[in-house]
Amino acid sequence: EGEIWSFFPRRYLLITVGVVFIKAGQVSRKDILKDLVEMCRGVQHPLRGLFLRNYLLQCTRNLLPDAREEEAGVDKGKDGIVQDSVDFVLLNYSEMNKLWVRIQHQGHSREREKREKERQELRILVGTNLVRLSQLEMVDVRLYRRSVLSGLLEQIVSCRDPIAQEYLMECIIQVFPDEFHLQSLGEFLQTCGELHQKVNVKNIVIALIDRLAAYASRTDSPGIPNDIQLFDVFSEQISVIIHSRTDMPPEDIVSLQAALINLALKCYPDRVDYVDKVLRYTAEIFAKFAEGLVESFH
Repeated sequence: EGEIWSFFPRRYLLITVGVVFIKAGQVSRKDILKDLVEMCRGVQHPLRGLFLRNYLLQCTRNLLPDAREEEAGVDKGKDGIVQDSVDFVLLNYSEMNKLWVRIQHQGHSREREKREKERQELRILVGTNLVRLSQLEMVDVRLYRRSVLSGLLEQIVSCRDPIAQEYLMECIIQVFPDEFHLQSLGEFLQTCGELHQKVNVKNIVIALIDRLAAYASRTDSPGIPNDIQLFDVFSEQISVIIHSRTDMPPEDIVSLQAALINLALKCYPDRVDYVDKVLRYTAEIFAKFAEGLVESFH
């Protein structure tokens, strides 16, 4: 046991030394960051691993490369570029999420509620990775869609954990700019349809609708770009989600459709036909729902 405890603080010390080396500028910043994040794999205890990786993230927050490839100059191989920072944080995020999810499967089944409460208290440690990605100034829409969002969503879907999926999807909505959400609506909403059945997808979709509706109605907002059919994308994806979740409560369906009407009124005030479309579709859904109830009694 003594060897384990002497091994664990050594990791913190190595991170501190690595940060000093980066600040001294004598060695490759990119290589040290890569070595540090890989080194943390040696701690697989969920709680200890989470706090170690959080320490790594805090120590390196002002040291992450944040230059585009064309602006990095001759030392880009040594200093790194913004893509290196994205790769570093995504790997740390992926490993932290795995550790966070593993807490759920430790101990006796009767302590499940206690573990869920503990996980809710620790979630900000994982979410900090997303905050760090959002703070990289050289991440543009193209890089966000190609690397950042795709990396985040891949881990969210693959973990198959309702608590992690719901929290991390909400984090994405909160921390990244409205312009990024507008340009990546399809990918995000398609992922909503792939989430665990226990995830409250309604809350996630409504949070995104409300944010973009507020963005469109701001006085300093340029509005929704003409090439983005915001209402059509949401309408189509919400329909897919409702059909893929046969056990979705009627009140959740109503809430989603009400949010869609709110979006239409705020973003397209002249398109009354959008409101009519939502009401008509909602009536069709509940007509089929009523038919199913009648058949179940026969």
